[in-house]
Order: sequence, then C-alpha cells, then structure tokens
Amino acid sequence: MIERSDEGLGAAGSDAEGLNAAGLGVEGLDASGLDASGLGAGRLDASGLGAGGLGAGRLDAGGLNAEELSTEGLDCRWVDGVLWLTLDRPRVRNAMTITMRRGLIAAMRAADSDAATRLVVLTGTDPAFSAGIDLKEALGNGAGSPRGARTDPAAVVRAARTPVLGVINGLCYTGALELALSCSFLIASEHASFADTHAAIGLPPGWGMSALLPRAVGVRLARQMMLTGERIDAARALAVGLVNEVVPHDRLLDRAWELADLIRRTHPDAVVATLELLADGEGTSLAHALALEARAKLRWRSDVVDVARRFAARTNRK
Repeated sequence: MIERSDEGLGAAGSDAEGLNAAGLGVEGLDASGLDASGLGAGRLDASGLGAGGLGAGRLDAGGLNAEELSTEGLDCRWVDGVLWLTLDRPRVRNAMTITMRRGLIAAMRAADSDAATRLVVLTGTDPAFSAGIDLKEALGNGAGSPRGARTDPAAVVRAARTPVLGVINGLCYTGALELALSCSFLIASEHASFADTHAAIGLPPGWGMSALLPRAVGVRLARQMMLTGERIDAARALAVGLVNEVVPHDRLLDRAWELADLIRRTHPDAVVATLELLADGEGTSLAHALALEARAKLRWRSDVVDVARRFAARTNRK
C-alpha cells in the first residue's frame, strides 16, 4: 500500500519501450525524453511513482477495501483517508483499457459513498501519467469497437463530491489530458508534458476536451494544442494555468501527501459545499454565482464549538 516515505514510491516493472497505437500516441509525441531505465522493482530513491512494491502501509478503520477496487491495469490503495488510484500499464505508457476505465468509475463511486474517504489521488506508474485510451482495443483491432469502448471516466471524476487531486508524473496525452482536466486541481512533476492528439489521428474529442481545455489555458492556446498535437512541458503548463504547481520529480509524492493532509483537516461538509458552489458557478454570470453563494450561506448550519476548535488548531500550527 502507498505509504509516506522520504524515499518516494517503489516502481512497478517498467522499461523504455515506445508507445504504439495503444495510447493515442503519434510519432513525435512519445515520452518527452523520460528515461525509464533503472525503474526496477522495489524501492526508488529519487526516480518516481509506481504501483508495484509500494510497501504494506495500513488501512484505517472505516476505510474502503481498496483491494476489491483494484483491477488489471489499475492499482487502488487506501491510506489515511486517501484513495490512491494508479494507472499501471507502464509498458504502454498506462494506456487506459475499458477495464481500467470501468475500474476508475467504480472507484470514484465507492469514494463518494464512503465518509472516511476525504480525497482521491490519481496518478500513473512511471514514466507516464497516461498516453490516453488503449486505441487498439477501442477500435477492436480493426474489427469494430467492442462493447464499452465509449466508457468515460472523466465525467464521473467531474461529478464527484470527493475532491480529486491529479498528480501528473509524466506524459499526459489526449484522453488522459481530459481525465486530468476533470480533476479538482493538478500538481505536476518537472517531467510532465501535455498534448492533445485527437485531430492528429482523425478523432474528435469525447471526454470534454473542447470545453475543459479552453477554460484552463485560454481558447487560443487550446486551439493550437488541439489542432497541431504539439505538446507543452511542465513549465509552460504552470505558466498558462493548466497545473497548480510543478515540483521536482522525487518530491511529487511528498507534496501530494502535504496537500492531502491539509484537505483531510478540513470540514468534510464544507468541502462538498465549496466544490458544488465552484461547479455550479463556473461559466455563469457574476451575479448568478454570488446568488448561489448567498443561498448556500443561508442554508449552512455552523457548529460554533467545532469552528472555534478548528480555528484554534489552525492558529496554533502557525
């Protein structure tokens, strides 16, 4: 299970094979120079993220049985109120199969139904976050799309009442970018890169790219990314507002835990109310967004003792 450690996460077996059609990758949009060599099993000192060899960790009372949520290509771990979802097919840059996408949907629904789960963290096994869907499977290897080919986990992530932190550890392309854009917010490794190759391979976006990307980076850059397939690196992603932070690769897990700790200390109902206000107010007029907040304030019932306790705790930490 994922555990806190100054050493980082152990990596699953991985190598530096290039991506074929199984991840919406196209020539010129591969691993952005990431070196997967040396990502052997067991512990990593300063290399990156992975689902294998993550140590025993511990399951808090009342937490999800994450082992039941894990499926082929998707590793699920529940630690200290945080559900960690790791896309885990490193040989094909974590290209998402139908089974993996269905697993993501099931895991998100389970998190939303479990009061002890305060945060979902979504990441990938090094060297990639994900190259998108498994295109070979989605096209039925030339025999037509199989049942479930249109399974869309991004919509479920956007609708979640539980916050979702996207931890982008490497390349994040096409369907994976749509999935990342659906998270509550994103932090990224210096190794991260982002691209949309839908148009490059002759497909329209289907998980929200045309709506989400312009809202994140502006319509002009969104046009450029979607029409050319060019990637942007982590520094550019930070500059244009696609990600909230860029941290050294070996610090990515530690920073994710720091953010998780802060979220776990918050009032769970206040978090849900805040996410709902942000979602309902996005894209509306200022007047309408202010009216939504005013109505939510009138409906809220505060526990003054709890508020005072939380304020004192936060003040003492400072």
